Amino acid sequence: MPEECGTLRANTGIGVDQAVTSCGGAYALVMQNDGNLVMYRTADAAALWSTKTAGSRATRAWLSRDGSFATYDESWNPEPVWSAKTTGPTDAVLRVQDDGNLVIYDARNRAIWATRTQQ
Repeated sequence: MPEECGTLRANTGIGVDQAVTSCGGAYALVMQNDGNLVMYRTADAAALWSTKTAGSRATRAWLSRDGSFATYDESWNPEPVWSAKTTGPTDAVLRVQDDGNLVIYDARNRAIWATRTQQ
């Protein structure tokens, strides 16, 4: 589970029915039990972004030490169900931001991937 609001650090993740919520509580990234990872606006439960993997066997979303962010099935098959294709930067951090954007930052605080869903 995340150690601070709105954040996943390297080598952490969320499982089915778990979420990472923005510090202000307005947005949440949820690993659903149908295999889809979805970013919601909490006020009206509007889905802003998803991995489009509903019906898959994905059970966890994980940010690896090498900066890759992906969803995996319960067997931890090395082949992810979905991937942001962000391998390379070490000590990456994923943030569910209060503006509705989901962003992965490298160790120098440069955005290396984003959903571009800011409201």
